[in-house]
Amino acid sequence: MKILNTFKTFCLLGGLGLTFQAAPALAETLKMVSAYGDTNFHTQNIRSFSEILTEKSDGAFNVQLFANSSIYKAPEILAAVGEGQVPLGEIFLAAFANEDALLGADAVAYLISGYDGAAKLDATTRDTLEAHLEAKGVKLLYTVPWPPAGFYSTREITSINDLKGLKIRSASPITKAWTDKFDMQTVVIQVPELSQAFATGAVDAMFTASALAPAIQAWEFTGYFYDLQAVLTRNAVVMNLDAFNALSNEDQFALMAAAEVAETAGWAASKASDDANKALMIEHGMKVIAPSPELETGLRAAAQEVAQEWLTGLPSDVQPLLAEFIK
Repeated sequence: MKILNTFKTFCLLGGLGLTFQAAPALAETLKMVSAYGDTNFHTQNIRSFSEILTEKSDGAFNVQLFANSSIYKAPEILAAVGEGQVPLGEIFLAAFANEDALLGADAVAYLISGYDGAAKLDATTRDTLEAHLEAKGVKLLYTVPWPPAGFYSTREITSINDLKGLKIRSASPITKAWTDKFDMQTVVIQVPELSQAFATGAVDAMFTASALAPAIQAWEFTGYFYDLQAVLTRNAVVMNLDAFNALSNEDQFALMAAAEVAETAGWAASKASDDANKALMIEHGMKVIAPSPELETGLRAAAQEVAQEWLTGLPSDVQPLLAEFIK
């Protein structure tokens, strides 16, 4: 497999932190950065992606992963890859909603519901998402969703009235616009501070994925998880666009073939993680509950109002794609 076509390509990839072994075959080491730790299913999936890529490229590619924000923090990764400081990275799409409204679609409550809805959103927006990311200098390789988000609460919630005055951790501006409709009090709390915030009564609830439960041992300070299935935010694995374009067609094919396998495996791992996390919550005494019909009706109605307002501000290439999700 021919990896380097010209001396110019060699210089470009070398500047991105790629190194090569002379024998027995030319091998390309791709440095990759991620914000998540080794026990996270996203990280584990990246390691599998690396192994698959090595296999599909007959040993021509190796991925050297720097996880747990060891080089770049989460908000820095998109720019680092786009600017060529590192060739590969994993980004949390919704974190860049202020830069690009399309990337924030994942955080709009009840725009979709459950994994089937998330898969439809991913398929519908994939081509446009690829184009938007390429404008930032990166090539989209694959996406994997986090498990569905729900309400963690210190007390029972059976209707919209139970939300009034509840102090909730703010996750994003569009989530705040939604929870504000229920007269909930938004509190800005970082993840490492959550246990203390709950213990002191500074916060009563949070809206986030089931994946956070084992990471912060949520059962120590919350008794309820309302499984809303209302948001499935995605991570995306991206590559510097110039580095990708400099590869031979054969190498690009191997890379995208490995990405396709990793995407399928990642979505399955997300579902398995959701099931395991909820089982763990129950094991530790938490109540994992589907919202009552009354509660869900109220939540969806308010979410639709927020989504309609959000839709009007979207760029022309995005608005038609997402209009069908807002009824």
